[in-house]
Amino acid sequence: MVEHPNWGNIKIFTKNKISVVENNSINRFIHGWVFFSGWLNAIESSVDGFNALEKFVLAWINEYSDVTPVDSNYKVIFHDESTAQRLASAIRLHHICEKLKKNQLLHKLQPFMNETAELLNSEEFYAGNNNHGMFQAKSLRDFAIYADWLDKDLRSTYLRTSLTRISEYFSKSFTAEGVHIEHSPSYHLMVARHVSEHAKFMKLAFGFCPPELQNIIDRAKDHAIHCIQPDGRFLPLSDTAQVSLAGSRNNIFDSSEFAYAASCGKIGTMPSERTLYEPDSGYFFHRTSWNDASAGYLAFISAYNGAYHKHSDDLHLYLWKYGFELLTEAGPFGYQMQDPTVKYAFSQYAHNCIVLDHTSLPRHDRKYREVKMGPLSKLSNGHSISATNSRFADSTHKRTLRLSDDLQNILVEDSISSNSDHKYSLIWNFGPQVKVEVFETFVIGSIQSVPVIRLDFSGVEIQEILHFSGRSGSRPRGWRFPKFGHKIRSSQIQVIFEGRSKSIKTLITTFDGEAENINRSNMRKLNQLQDRSHSAPGASVPTKTAVDKSLNGQSHFGTLQYELGFLKLLDSDAKSRATIRTYREYDIVDEYHGLTANFALRIHQSGRYRVRIYPKGFLASIKPFTTKWLTIS
Repeated sequence: MVEHPNWGNIKIFTKNKISVVENNSINRFIHGWVFFSGWLNAIESSVDGFNALEKFVLAWINEYSDVTPVDSNYKVIFHDESTAQRLASAIRLHHICEKLKKNQLLHKLQPFMNETAELLNSEEFYAGNNNHGMFQAKSLRDFAIYADWLDKDLRSTYLRTSLTRISEYFSKSFTAEGVHIEHSPSYHLMVARHVSEHAKFMKLAFGFCPPELQNIIDRAKDHAIHCIQPDGRFLPLSDTAQVSLAGSRNNIFDSSEFAYAASCGKIGTMPSERTLYEPDSGYFFHRTSWNDASAGYLAFISAYNGAYHKHSDDLHLYLWKYGFELLTEAGPFGYQMQDPTVKYAFSQYAHNCIVLDHTSLPRHDRKYREVKMGPLSKLSNGHSISATNSRFADSTHKRTLRLSDDLQNILVEDSISSNSDHKYSLIWNFGPQVKVEVFETFVIGSIQSVPVIRLDFSGVEIQEILHFSGRSGSRPRGWRFPKFGHKIRSSQIQVIFEGRSKSIKTLITTFDGEAENINRSNMRKLNQLQDRSHSAPGASVPTKTAVDKSLNGQSHFGTLQYELGFLKLLDSDAKSRATIRTYREYDIVDEYHGLTANFALRIHQSGRYRVRIYPKGFLASIKPFTTKWLTIS
């Protein structure tokens, strides 16, 4: 068993064979040998565990190194990036084996590495100018430097090929404004980090750093800073992982302004600008201040710069205020495109857009020039900006924003020009903490029963306003995915109207005065749910009440049982409070907060279930407790 950061414990061997599963993320974790990282760290300081690692490597080489393209598992085993990650792990393992004189494994490992490098060098296998191709080229580069047993001319060939590919990728992977073309702040930072690493490599290997590498890093800095929302994490955009950015490892720019944004003002220098406009790349950011975690933060997205990690989020609007997401997107769920939830995460329905005839645009159709950011105008107390999306067959959507500087008033005008009649759905997705009430021509969102946002609609005859929250099945609606494979119910509304060329206005009003009544101790609750680097979800600060830490969870929280269609906790302490996450296989299907004795979840699908309990209140010092699997047929 190994532990995946998102999917929990994973069984490596099934009937003495290394598993290939339906989940592509897990396959890449196993077959890319990504899980080696922590294992190799431990083996470098102690040989304990080496035998198990050796067993895995020998078994993998025997089972999979000769897989051919006609084999059903070929695309899993020889996934472009996984193959590169596998060689990178093998290089490090080979170095450790030499130190420990593990000759049996070296005998098998070395020819396997030679074959993998030959594959990575081939033009047919090269993934091209994307981050997968970058990983391939970097692994080949490192192998060329490391493999002193190879012919010198062959090593030179590998090095020349890898350096050419890396240089070409870096030169084409950022826009002129310094924005990475794969639509995600996480990937923007990741690739910028690899640019920085390659610059250091070039200086060590050849004594100089090409100036274009430093230029890329310098240009990428501002976008990275303005993608950081007031809580010190990147905004959820495309396949972005929302984690804490504090710490020097993430500040590859060596920027005091990045440090300030990532640390929520604890260190560094406050950035001089609160607004960033990147018209060629398709981004607009504005915040009310830099030194307040409750500050308002808005992002307007009109970016279609490449295929990789692209979501169908053209003209999407994101709004953070009072320490919470008010208007958001679903976030990434996975890459198994046969899964309706994954399809939903990529679709227009998971973003704040307009959908035509109940059919989302595809995430990618190569119509790069059909999505454009318009001009920015400075108003007396705010800004006006517009963007257009012409990816539809016979229609163009233009969205114009007029926003006050304090983000208390945002007028959104959506104009659709079309040659034929359509049914239109204006989509607004709310943050998980926002409870939504729907009225005839407006909706109100509240946090802790405090009204914080209102959306008023005008300009068209509204047929109906639909409200979804946590709908599953073939057409999911109303979900927030804080990380891959994890679900939290949220509210989505759809304003339905029809016609040919139409213009609908949404006046977004936020209530700064009322928001003062929100309990600020709960501001980081959503962050705790989304970021593993923070404390366990829902866990409160331990009080001075003495609790025996040796107590096991079951003694307080009971045993999971299924009764009359509901999951319950049998014999739970009546006074125990907790956050309870319910899992069906590897998916989170529900999250409950309150007395464990009152926990009751109606089950609609068969499968294996378990719950993980995060104690709160006077039991907060007890470690989180996971029940045994319960199979429901």
